Amino acid sequence: MRRWMAGVAAGLMLAVAGCQGDAGRAVGVPAETAPTSTTSPGAGPPSGSAAPTAPASSAKGGPAPSQALTSYIAGAPGTLGLVVRDTVTGSTWQAGDPAHAAWTASTIKLAIATSLLESDFTLTAGDRDNMRKMLVDSDNDATDALWDKFDGVDMIPQFKQRYGMATLAVVSGYRPYWRHLQCSATDLATVMAYALAKLPAADRTQLVGWLKAAAGVQQWGVWAAGSDAGHKPGWAFKPEGTPDHWVVHSVGFAGPRERYIVAVTYDQPPGRSAKQGAQTISDVVSLAFGRPPRQVKGP
Repeated sequence: MRRWMAGVAAGLMLAVAGCQGDAGRAVGVPAETAPTSTTSPGAGPPSGSAAPTAPASSAKGGPAPSQALTSYIAGAPGTLGLVVRDTVTGSTWQAGDPAHAAWTASTIKLAIATSLLESDFTLTAGDRDNMRKMLVDSDNDATDALWDKFDGVDMIPQFKQRYGMATLAVVSGYRPYWRHLQCSATDLATVMAYALAKLPAADRTQLVGWLKAAAGVQQWGVWAAGSDAGHKPGWAFKPEGTPDHWVVHSVGFAGPRERYIVAVTYDQPPGRSAKQGAQTISDVVSLAFGRPPRQVKGP
Protein backbone atom coordinates (compact mmCIF):
# COMPACT_ATOMS: atom_id res chain seq x y z
CA MET A 1 0.00 0.00 0.00
CA ARG A 2 1.06 3.58 -0.54
CA ARG A 3 0.05 6.79 1.19
CA TRP A 4 -0.23 10.07 -0.58
CA MET A 5 -0.53 13.18 1.57
CA ALA A 6 -0.11 16.84 0.73
CA GLY A 7 -0.48 20.17 2.41
CA VAL A 8 -3.21 22.59 1.40
CA ALA A 9 -6.90 22.08 0.86
CA ALA A 10 -8.82 22.45 -2.35
CA GLY A 11 -12.15 23.79 -1.05
CA LEU A 12 -15.46 22.07 -1.72
CA MET A 13 -17.47 21.76 1.51
CA LEU A 14 -21.24 21.42 0.90
CA ALA A 15 -24.26 19.63 2.39
CA VAL A 16 -25.87 16.11 2.84
CA ALA A 17 -27.44 13.60 5.28
CA GLY A 18 -27.53 11.59 8.55
CA CYS A 19 -28.81 8.35 10.08
CA GLN A 20 -28.08 7.19 13.64
CA GLY A 21 -28.24 9.13 16.84
CA ASP A 22 -26.02 9.11 19.86
CA ALA A 23 -26.02 5.89 21.86
CA GLY A 24 -27.59 4.29 18.81
CA ARG A 25 -30.87 6.21 18.69
CA ALA A 26 -32.22 6.71 15.18
CA VAL A 27 -32.16 10.37 14.30
CA GLY A 28 -32.76 12.52 11.22
CA VAL A 29 -30.62 15.47 10.30
CA PRO A 30 -32.67 18.60 10.93
CA ALA A 31 -32.57 21.37 8.38
CA GLU A 32 -30.85 23.71 10.81
CA THR A 33 -27.72 21.51 10.79
CA ALA A 34 -26.94 22.53 7.21
CA PRO A 35 -23.71 24.55 6.99
CA THR A 36 -24.18 28.27 7.01
CA SER A 37 -21.28 28.89 4.64
CA THR A 38 -20.65 26.69 1.62
CA THR A 39 -18.83 26.67 -1.67
CA SER A 40 -20.78 25.49 -4.71
CA PRO A 41 -19.22 22.72 -6.83
CA GLY A 42 -18.70 25.13 -9.72
CA ALA A 43 -17.12 27.90 -7.69
CA GLY A 44 -13.41 28.63 -7.53
CA PRO A 45 -11.30 27.60 -4.55
CA PRO A 46 -11.13 29.74 -1.43
CA SER A 47 -8.57 32.51 -1.48
CA GLY A 48 -5.07 31.20 -0.89
CA SER A 49 -5.86 27.54 -1.63
CA ALA A 50 -4.68 25.42 -4.54
CA ALA A 51 -7.05 25.13 -7.48
CA PRO A 52 -8.38 21.56 -7.82
CA THR A 53 -7.45 19.69 -10.98
CA ALA A 54 -8.73 16.47 -12.50
CA PRO A 55 -6.96 13.48 -10.90
CA ALA A 56 -4.57 11.48 -13.01
CA SER A 57 -5.97 8.29 -14.49
CA SER A 58 -4.33 4.94 -13.87
CA ALA A 59 -2.91 3.00 -16.79
CA LYS A 60 -6.20 1.15 -17.12
CA GLY A 61 -8.38 4.24 -16.73
CA GLY A 62 -9.46 3.47 -13.17
CA PRO A 63 -9.26 5.61 -10.02
CA ALA A 64 -5.91 7.12 -9.16
CA PRO A 65 -4.41 9.48 -6.58
CA SER A 66 -3.75 13.08 -7.54
CA GLN A 67 -2.44 16.25 -5.98
CA ALA A 68 -5.95 17.68 -5.86
CA LEU A 69 -7.28 14.61 -4.06
CA THR A 70 -4.53 14.36 -1.48
CA SER A 71 -4.56 18.11 -0.87
CA TYR A 72 -8.31 17.99 -0.33
CA ILE A 73 -8.01 15.13 2.17
CA ALA A 74 -5.12 16.80 3.98
CA GLY A 75 -7.14 19.99 4.33
CA ALA A 76 -10.35 18.40 5.59
CA PRO A 77 -10.88 19.08 9.31
CA GLY A 78 -11.00 15.96 11.46
CA THR A 79 -9.72 12.52 10.46
CA LEU A 80 -10.50 11.18 6.99
CA GLY A 81 -9.33 7.83 5.59
CA LEU A 82 -9.66 6.42 2.07
CA VAL A 83 -8.93 2.94 0.68
CA VAL A 84 -9.30 1.98 -3.00
CA ARG A 85 -8.63 -1.61 -4.09
CA ASP A 86 -8.52 -2.91 -7.67
CA THR A 87 -9.83 -6.47 -7.58
CA VAL A 88 -8.43 -7.21 -11.06
CA THR A 89 -4.82 -6.11 -10.58
CA GLY A 90 -4.75 -6.61 -6.81
CA SER A 91 -3.31 -3.15 -6.26
CA THR A 92 -4.43 -1.02 -3.31
CA TRP A 93 -3.82 2.62 -2.51
CA GLN A 94 -4.87 4.74 0.39
CA ALA A 95 -4.87 8.32 1.61
CA GLY A 96 -5.48 10.17 4.82
CA ASP A 97 -5.59 7.89 7.87
CA PRO A 98 -7.30 4.64 6.80
CA ALA A 99 -6.25 2.88 10.02
CA HIS A 100 -8.12 5.34 12.26
CA ALA A 101 -10.93 3.57 14.13
CA ALA A 102 -14.19 5.50 14.60
CA TRP A 103 -17.78 4.58 15.44
CA THR A 104 -19.00 2.40 12.56
CA ALA A 105 -22.53 3.86 12.42
CA SER A 106 -24.55 1.87 9.87
CA THR A 107 -21.62 0.63 7.79
CA ILE A 108 -21.45 -2.44 10.07
CA LYS A 109 -24.73 -3.53 8.48
CA LEU A 110 -22.65 -4.74 5.53
CA ALA A 111 -20.84 -7.21 7.80
CA ILE A 112 -24.13 -8.33 9.38
CA ALA A 113 -25.64 -9.04 5.95
CA THR A 114 -22.51 -10.89 4.80
CA SER A 115 -22.55 -13.05 7.92
CA LEU A 116 -26.20 -13.99 7.51
CA LEU A 117 -25.90 -14.71 3.78
CA GLU A 118 -23.07 -17.20 4.30
CA SER A 119 -24.42 -18.72 7.51
CA ASP A 120 -26.13 -22.07 7.99
CA PHE A 121 -29.27 -20.33 9.19
CA THR A 122 -32.42 -20.86 7.17
CA LEU A 123 -33.38 -17.32 6.20
CA THR A 124 -37.10 -16.73 5.80
CA ALA A 125 -38.67 -14.33 3.36
CA GLY A 126 -39.16 -12.00 6.32
CA ASP A 127 -35.47 -12.22 7.23
CA ARG A 128 -34.43 -11.33 3.69
CA ASP A 129 -36.90 -8.48 3.64
CA ASN A 130 -35.32 -7.16 6.85
CA MET A 131 -31.91 -7.45 5.21
CA ARG A 132 -33.18 -5.45 2.26
CA LYS A 133 -34.56 -2.77 4.58
CA MET A 134 -31.31 -2.77 6.56
CA LEU A 135 -29.19 -2.11 3.46
CA VAL A 136 -31.46 -0.19 1.09
CA ASP A 137 -33.22 2.00 3.67
CA SER A 138 -30.64 1.74 6.49
CA ASP A 139 -33.55 0.67 8.70
CA ASN A 140 -32.41 0.34 12.32
CA ASP A 141 -35.48 -1.60 13.48
CA ALA A 142 -34.90 -4.23 10.79
CA THR A 143 -31.26 -4.46 11.88
CA ASP A 144 -32.28 -4.91 15.52
CA ALA A 145 -34.66 -7.72 14.51
CA LEU A 146 -31.88 -9.58 12.70
CA TRP A 147 -29.31 -8.92 15.43
CA ASP A 148 -31.63 -10.24 18.14
CA LYS A 149 -32.85 -13.27 16.18
CA PHE A 150 -29.43 -14.44 15.02
CA ASP A 151 -27.32 -13.73 18.13
CA GLY A 152 -25.53 -10.74 16.71
CA VAL A 153 -23.03 -10.53 19.58
CA ASP A 154 -21.60 -13.86 18.41
CA MET A 155 -20.98 -12.34 14.97
CA ILE A 156 -18.39 -9.87 16.28
CA PRO A 157 -15.50 -12.39 16.53
CA GLN A 158 -16.37 -13.58 13.02
CA PHE A 159 -16.14 -10.01 11.70
CA LYS A 160 -12.63 -9.77 13.13
CA GLN A 161 -11.24 -13.22 12.41
CA ARG A 162 -13.02 -14.27 9.21
CA TYR A 163 -13.46 -10.92 7.49
CA GLY A 164 -10.16 -9.40 8.63
CA MET A 165 -11.64 -6.40 10.47
CA ALA A 166 -8.53 -6.10 12.63
CA THR A 167 -9.38 -2.87 14.48
CA LEU A 168 -13.07 -3.70 15.02
CA ALA A 169 -13.96 -3.35 18.70
CA VAL A 170 -16.80 -2.52 21.05
CA VAL A 171 -16.52 1.13 22.07
CA SER A 172 -15.19 1.35 25.62
CA GLY A 173 -17.95 1.67 28.20
CA TYR A 174 -20.70 0.26 25.96
CA ARG A 175 -22.30 -3.18 25.75
CA PRO A 176 -21.61 -5.36 22.69
CA TYR A 177 -24.19 -4.25 20.14
CA TRP A 178 -24.08 -3.29 16.47
CA ARG A 179 -24.56 0.41 17.25
CA HIS A 180 -21.65 0.41 19.71
CA LEU A 181 -18.79 -0.72 17.46
CA GLN A 182 -15.81 1.08 15.96
CA CYS A 183 -13.59 0.21 13.00
CA SER A 184 -11.39 1.73 10.30
CA ALA A 185 -11.66 2.31 6.56
CA THR A 186 -9.24 -0.58 6.10
CA ASP A 187 -11.63 -2.84 8.02
CA LEU A 188 -14.57 -1.79 5.86
CA ALA A 189 -12.59 -2.47 2.68
CA THR A 190 -11.71 -5.97 3.90
CA VAL A 191 -15.30 -6.98 4.61
CA MET A 192 -16.44 -5.61 1.23
CA ALA A 193 -13.65 -7.58 -0.47
CA TYR A 194 -14.65 -10.72 1.40
CA ALA A 195 -18.31 -10.41 0.46
CA LEU A 196 -17.57 -9.93 -3.23
CA ALA A 197 -15.06 -12.78 -3.37
CA LYS A 198 -16.56 -15.39 -1.04
CA LEU A 199 -20.35 -15.21 -1.06
CA PRO A 200 -22.21 -17.75 -3.22
CA ALA A 201 -23.10 -16.28 -6.62
CA ALA A 202 -26.82 -15.84 -5.94
CA ASP A 203 -26.22 -14.18 -2.56
CA ARG A 204 -23.48 -11.99 -3.98
CA THR A 205 -25.82 -10.82 -6.73
CA GLN A 206 -28.52 -10.01 -4.19
CA LEU A 207 -26.12 -8.11 -1.95
CA VAL A 208 -24.77 -6.10 -4.90
CA GLY A 209 -28.33 -5.27 -5.93
CA TRP A 210 -29.24 -4.05 -2.46
CA LEU A 211 -26.14 -1.85 -2.24
CA LYS A 212 -26.86 -0.33 -5.65
CA ALA A 213 -30.43 0.42 -4.57
CA ALA A 214 -29.51 2.67 -1.63
CA ALA A 215 -32.43 5.05 -1.10
CA GLY A 216 -32.22 8.59 -2.52
CA VAL A 217 -31.21 10.20 0.77
CA GLN A 218 -28.18 7.88 0.83
CA GLN A 219 -26.84 8.70 -2.61
CA TRP A 220 -23.46 10.10 -1.64
CA GLY A 221 -20.05 8.75 -0.65
CA VAL A 222 -18.97 5.81 -2.85
CA TRP A 223 -22.15 6.38 -4.85
CA ALA A 224 -20.37 9.43 -6.33
CA ALA A 225 -18.02 7.11 -8.27
CA GLY A 226 -20.60 6.63 -11.02
CA SER A 227 -23.60 4.62 -12.20
CA ASP A 228 -21.95 1.24 -11.49
CA ALA A 229 -21.39 2.08 -7.83
CA GLY A 230 -23.16 0.72 -4.77
CA HIS A 231 -22.54 1.28 -1.09
CA LYS A 232 -23.59 1.12 2.53
CA PRO A 233 -23.31 4.54 4.13
CA GLY A 234 -23.30 5.29 7.82
CA TRP A 235 -23.77 8.55 9.68
CA ALA A 236 -24.16 9.05 13.41
CA PHE A 237 -23.89 11.69 16.12
CA LYS A 238 -21.68 10.02 18.69
CA PRO A 239 -20.01 10.73 22.03
CA GLU A 240 -16.22 10.44 21.92
CA GLY A 241 -14.46 13.03 23.97
CA THR A 242 -16.31 16.33 24.36
CA PRO A 243 -18.44 17.60 22.82
CA ASP A 244 -20.22 14.97 20.74
CA HIS A 245 -19.68 14.99 16.98
CA TRP A 246 -20.71 13.43 13.67
CA VAL A 247 -19.04 10.49 11.97
CA VAL A 248 -19.86 9.94 8.28
CA HIS A 249 -18.67 6.87 6.34
CA SER A 250 -19.26 4.94 3.10
CA VAL A 251 -18.15 1.50 1.92
CA GLY A 252 -18.94 -0.17 -1.39
CA PHE A 253 -17.76 -0.80 -4.93
CA ALA A 254 -17.52 0.92 -8.29
CA GLY A 255 -16.78 0.09 -11.90
CA PRO A 256 -17.91 -2.74 -14.19
CA ARG A 257 -18.43 -6.02 -12.33
CA GLU A 258 -17.69 -4.29 -9.03
CA ARG A 259 -14.02 -4.01 -9.95
CA TYR A 260 -13.05 -1.36 -7.41
CA ILE A 261 -13.60 -1.62 -3.67
CA VAL A 262 -13.85 1.76 -1.99
CA ALA A 263 -14.07 2.65 1.69
CA VAL A 264 -13.96 6.15 3.13
CA THR A 265 -14.41 7.14 6.77
CA TYR A 266 -14.69 10.61 8.22
CA ASP A 267 -14.44 11.28 11.95
CA GLN A 268 -15.39 14.96 12.06
CA PRO A 269 -14.51 17.55 14.66
CA PRO A 270 -17.29 19.06 16.78
CA GLY A 271 -19.34 21.74 15.07
CA ARG A 272 -19.57 20.15 11.63
CA SER A 273 -22.82 18.61 10.40
CA ALA A 274 -23.59 15.24 8.86
CA LYS A 275 -24.46 17.05 5.63
CA GLN A 276 -21.03 18.63 5.45
CA GLY A 277 -19.41 15.26 6.09
CA ALA A 278 -21.41 13.48 3.41
CA GLN A 279 -20.51 16.16 0.89
CA THR A 280 -16.84 15.97 1.81
CA ILE A 281 -16.52 12.22 1.35
CA SER A 282 -18.51 12.44 -1.89
CA ASP A 283 -16.03 15.01 -3.16
CA VAL A 284 -13.17 12.69 -2.20
CA VAL A 285 -14.66 9.82 -4.20
CA SER A 286 -15.44 12.09 -7.15
CA LEU A 287 -11.85 13.29 -7.24
CA ALA A 288 -10.50 9.74 -6.95
CA PHE A 289 -12.55 8.61 -9.95
CA GLY A 290 -11.96 11.69 -12.07
CA ARG A 291 -15.53 12.89 -11.85
CA PRO A 292 -16.56 16.51 -11.26
CA PRO A 293 -17.71 16.99 -7.66
CA ARG A 294 -21.34 17.99 -7.34
CA GLN A 295 -23.77 18.72 -4.57
CA VAL A 296 -25.41 15.56 -3.26
CA LYS A 297 -28.95 15.15 -1.96
CA GLY A 298 -30.05 14.44 1.56
CA PRO A 299 -33.15 14.44 3.75
